Order: sequence, then C-alpha cells, then structure tokens
Amino acid sequence: MSLLFTQGDDPNHFNNANMKNLSLTILSSLIALSIVFGQQIPKPALVGYWENWGSLKLTEVHDHYNVIQLAFATTRGSSLYNMEFNLPYNYSKRSFIRDAQELQKNGKVLILSMGGQADPIRLDNQNAYDGFVASMKEIMQDYDFVFDGLDIDFEGESMDFGYWTMDAPANGQVFLVQAMRELQTFYQDNTNKRMMLTMAPETVYIVGALSQWQLNNTNGGAMLPIIDEMLDEIDLLHPQFYNATESIAIDGRTYKDDGSPDYMVAISESILQGFSLKGGKGYFAGFPEEKFAIGLPSGICSAGSGYVNPEKIEGAIDYLRGKSNKPQDVSYSLKSSYPNLAGLMTWSINGDYKSNCSESWSFAESFKNSFPEEVETSITTPEGFSVGSIYPNPTSGELHFADFEPFSEITIFYDTGVIIASVRLNENAEFDLSGYPGGTYIIEIGNKYYRIVKY
Repeated sequence: MSLLFTQGDDPNHFNNANMKNLSLTILSSLIALSIVFGQQIPKPALVGYWENWGSLKLTEVHDHYNVIQLAFATTRGSSLYNMEFNLPYNYSKRSFIRDAQELQKNGKVLILSMGGQADPIRLDNQNAYDGFVASMKEIMQDYDFVFDGLDIDFEGESMDFGYWTMDAPANGQVFLVQAMRELQTFYQDNTNKRMMLTMAPETVYIVGALSQWQLNNTNGGAMLPIIDEMLDEIDLLHPQFYNATESIAIDGRTYKDDGSPDYMVAISESILQGFSLKGGKGYFAGFPEEKFAIGLPSGICSAGSGYVNPEKIEGAIDYLRGKSNKPQDVSYSLKSSYPNLAGLMTWSINGDYKSNCSESWSFAESFKNSFPEEVETSITTPEGFSVGSIYPNPTSGELHFADFEPFSEITIFYDTGVIIASVRLNENAEFDLSGYPGGTYIIEIGNKYYRIVKY
C-alpha cells in the first residue's frame, strides 16, 4: 500500500506565509538536531586512505570503502604549519568536488587527512597555531566545505612535543587540541553540521608509553594526552598496526607486527583497556570500542611490516568480538570481548586497487568476512525515539516504512527545511522519492527525525 494524502495533509493547502514560517521552524529544529547528533561514521566502517598523488578517481574506489581519508593536506615548502591540499593531475577542483559529492550521496564519508609520514606539522607556538588554523580554514572554504571532517595523521617530527605528562601536556599538544576545536566551530558555523574528527596514530605514540625506551627516545605515547582530552569529540580512532616492528602490551610482553594476528589482539586490548604510563607520566583510561578500528596494510607491498593474511584477520576480529575462541596462532589471552568494534582501516585504497604483490581489491573484498553486518548509513536515533524503520537507506527513490503506528503523521523535507510532502502513514506504507533530486532528506514522524540519503 502507498502513503495516502488525507484531507488537510496536502502541503499545497498552506499559504505562502504559513509555509515559510513552518519551513523556518523545521529548519531551526534541523540545525539543532545536526548540532546534537551531527554526522555519523558508518558502522561497520571500512576506512581507506586515498592518495592524492595517484591517478585513482574517487568514483573508482571500491564500494565497500565507506570512510575515505583524503591523503594528505601537507605543509607548504619549508613551513611547519602553513597547510595546502593538492589534487592529482587528472582532477580539476570542480570535478573533484563533484565526485566527492557523488560519493556522499551514496552514504560515504570523506575526511581530509593532515600530515603523513613525510610531512611534519608543528604547532609549538601561537604564530604556528594561527598560521595552521588560517590555512586549514582557507582549504575548507576553497573546496566548498566538501570534506565531512579532518583526520590527524601526525608522524615523525610532528610528534616531537618535548616533555609532557597526561596532566600537563606540552605546548604542541595543547595547541593541536585548540586548533581542532576552533576548526570544528568554524566548520559548524559555515555548514550547520558537526565536523567529524578521526585519528590514525602510529602504535608507538599510544602503547609506546608502556616501554621506557620508546618513551624516552621516540616520544612514545605522545598522542595519549590529545586522545584523552578529545575523547568525546573523536569519531574514530584507527591506529596504524604496521611499520611498528614491535610493541609492549599491557601483559608486559613484546609483540611483533610480523603478520601474526597476535599483535592485532594484544595491542587492541591494550588501547581499549588503558594503562599506567611509564616514567610517572600518568594514566590512560582506555578508548571506547565502538569508536575503535584496526589499521592494517592493504597488501604485502603496502607497508614495511604488519601485513596480515585476510583469514587471520577474520580469526583475530572474531576473537576480539567474542564470536570465537582464541585462534591457534594467538598467544595473548583477552580479558574481555569487544563486540562493538567499529571496523578496519587500511593503507591504502590505491594499493588495494593495484599492486604487484596482491590481487586487486583483496582487502575490500575480504572486509565482509570480518564484519558481515549491513552498513548503517542513517542517523543514529537516541533512546526514546520511534522504533520504526525506513528502508532502503541510501535509496534510489523507493522508501518503505515498517513498524510505525498506523496513521502517524509524517513530514518529508530537504535538509534545507523545505517541505516536499506532509502525509499520514497507512500500514506497510511506502513513498517514492524518484522524482526528487539526490541528496539528504529528513523525515519527521511523531516529532522524531530520520535522515535518508537519496542517490
């Protein structure tokens, strides 16, 4: 059965003044809703880094990748804080934005990653802070705020903060947190959306705090004060479980990233559980499992070390999520299970697409073996919201409404607040959006809101 317009429900009966007032009221509600709930990371998340020095178009990325990290925004010349973002030779700015928006219509999230291995970023003083923030704002504006958020991928010299503790972070750590918060405010003021924030620290900058040598010689654990301070603001933490050589876990043993799933299991639980830092630097209380993903190489040649066979990845993930017993090639014994892990991250999408050492899209294709759940692309509804469901989402046009109260009032409008339909639900109702443009729609049922993406 289809949605039925009942007398008085036709939006055309409103006069212009009433329609304008109602649209403005709903728009105000939408802005408040986006601030509270914001954009959501799809779950389960397959995160991949897209190289802006390659030739792979965004529209050629495997469909399983639903969080795409645009690598990288880097510093100009010899500057350590003046940022820029360059495109591959086969992209104009207009065509890049068009392709990015096409992916977003299909429920993908695109995040601008800052830094990388070869590009140090240092915010040690006010001048560096001001220059960094100003140049990042310029990038956001220049690309029409097409990015859904920012990713902190600081490595090497970027992490030379000097002496710090969990309770007394160094200037560079404090300025980085302040910069992210100023950029979040700027983004929200210009888009009425919350800026997503992700992080991809090397494991030495987390569990390195369990090793006195790494703490003293490689700034081990230096991301911990930043993670701890921004715990509520981070949407996804996906540490790099590669190029680490070896790390100490919370059981005091050393684990090597030599292709064994043992490293995945031991270091994941260490980060999730938390630990006391060596050298009296304080305590890290752990990280929420639902915002945690494991970063691995996409193929044998994608990183110096850390490649894990897909079957072993699946076994480790099942063990971490409490779906299976400990695999034979894992010596670490979990203290708990983590059924709500967010997903996987890989370096890189380009390497997964084409490599001399592995089959094309082998990482993307094997992802569903570890996380077979259907990807969630709609907004997460908090406790107390209606339990009914609207599907498919994303949709090409057709919408089905299930498990709502019959004859519930429903309003469908663009995310700009313009109403396109005001109707009542009949049992097993449906609605067709095929005559409307692609984009994001908000559906209000009983003062509850649902976000739908039409491609």
